[in-house]
Amino acid sequence: MKAAIMRNSSLSFKNVPGYDLYPVSGATSDWWYDEGPKAPLSYTIECRDTGRDGFLLPPRYIVPAGQEQLEAFLAFIDDVAAYFAAHY
Repeated sequence: MKAAIMRNSSLSFKNVPGYDLYPVSGATSDWWYDEGPKAPLSYTIECRDTGRDGFLLPPRYIVPAGQEQLEAFLAFIDDVAAYFAAHY
């Protein structure tokens, strides 16, 4: 997903486990990794921000962020399809 975003944007993103971003219990990623099929298919996807704007994305970033997220989502779908093709 990171590579898909980078093809569409000059921004750099880093991969961080969701549990490192939000210290909660009972999130979807908990179920996938602890009780679910142990499939590496649980993601927390965040929009671009440098820490300045938080969840209030300025209007000039909305379309570019949407394009990045679309590329990431399409890559995620490819990953899911490849995983299930290989395992089921």
